[in-house]
Amino acid sequence: MNNVTTLQVRVKDADGYCRNWDDVLATLTFADEKDAETCGRILADAGYLVMRNYAPGCWITVFSTAEINEFPFECACGERYTKVEYARTCRKCRTYLGRNHHEVIDLRTGEEAA
Repeated sequence: MNNVTTLQVRVKDADGYCRNWDDVLATLTFADEKDAETCGRILADAGYLVMRNYAPGCWITVFSTAEINEFPFECACGERYTKVEYARTCRKCRTYLGRNHHEVIDLRTGEEAA
């Protein structure tokens, strides 16, 4: 399998943090990225900390539905914002990409935001 998606599941403590990063509850591997995203969202909604492999050695957090509804717009660098305008003028994108990056994804639909 070339294009597999791996999820690591950890338990959060009462404060909502994961204090022991070595304590992995489960590692799940999926051939289909959509299945991994669906499973990750279900686990995040249930209160688990879910990390998804993004690139070799690089992991990103799978956010719960509530977090996505609160911050639905994602800019090119992966930061999440409450409004499209904020995502389009992301400071990190300007700094590291050297310009404003106008591609913003609405995480609720998976489509590019208007």
